Amino acid sequence: MPTSVLQFKPLQSSQLTGAIQTYQIQPLRVQLHCVDEHEAIIPTLTIEGETPYTDDAEQTVFLNAPPNGVGFMIRQSETDAPMSLAEFYQPAAAIGYGGKGVPLSELNEDNLYTHEQVLWVGLVGPFQPDIVPGYFQASLTLNVAFE
Repeated sequence: MPTSVLQFKPLQSSQLTGAIQTYQIQPLRVQLHCVDEHEAIIPTLTIEGETPYTDDAEQTVFLNAPPNGVGFMIRQSETDAPMSLAEFYQPAAAIGYGGKGVPLSELNEDNLYTHEQVLWVGLVGPFQPDIVPGYFQASLTLNVAFE
């Protein structure tokens, strides 16, 4: 069954200091399947969610609430391989709100028009000097177009 909720380990707000970095990364598995297709197709992904940080020009840090100092970033890696914490936080390489869409793995006769795509969700911050302690979340809608 595909993952619909990711749970990250609790952090102490005192741990969230210094330069913006990634604290945890988890995989988000997306099952792609196209039926009655006879030509290769490359699905395109767009994401909807709240991006509350005004300094986040690329709209790549998601959080459902007023800014608390942290948020979630989504990345795609080549061959679905995991990324290190040190290389994860790259807004220009992240998947942002809306946008032009990100191509996913090709669906074709070789893979029977089915593929499990892995996206990586990272807990990133701090984005402000004062971290607001408490529970927080981001709800995301993944839209996949098969055109």
